[in-house]
Amino acid sequence: MAVYNSSDYKYPYQGAQIDLYTKTVIYIGVFLEGPDPSLYAMVLKNCYATPSSNPDDPIKYYIIQNRCPSKSDGTVNVAENGVSSQARFSFQMFTFVGNYNQVYLHCQIYACDSRTSACAPTCSGSRALDVTTQTTTNLKIGPFNRLDPAPSPASAAYGKTALFKITVNVCVQANDFSSNKE
Repeated sequence: MAVYNSSDYKYPYQGAQIDLYTKTVIYIGVFLEGPDPSLYAMVLKNCYATPSSNPDDPIKYYIIQNRCPSKSDGTVNVAENGVSSQARFSFQMFTFVGNYNQVYLHCQIYACDSRTSACAPTCSGSRALDVTTQTTTNLKIGPFNRLDPAPSPASAAYGKTALFKITVNVCVQANDFSSNKE
């Protein structure tokens, strides 16, 4: 699994940690390797973000669930899943509700024998039913360190009043949603 800086999936980020601004689009590629990857399709069963490296962290935000993109996040774009030896998707960097500055991505994947199975999920309308009995492999990548953009000189001129209003708006939004994402 690799993280790329653009939709052409050519140049992966290098290094153990990746620093990204909130709202940056993250491109993820997962590739099958083996004797003949053309016989199998890479399937992303579930991909989700946590604020820790623990895949069982109770704070979890699904990006892909049951092979389909999250309906609650309009920034998720699945370019390929279950159609070739690679799977590719993108989403926008976000902030977990709470004081978390890191995001880890976890994916449950499997290789589907494309000669004997229909591997591509059907995600139109309702979420695809999870009828697979495939054994999955768990992958993790991260951390993504969330960076907040520096305030512009114009926004700094508003002083404490503007900061207070922004803080109040964020708190109201956080309480209005049951999701773990702002």
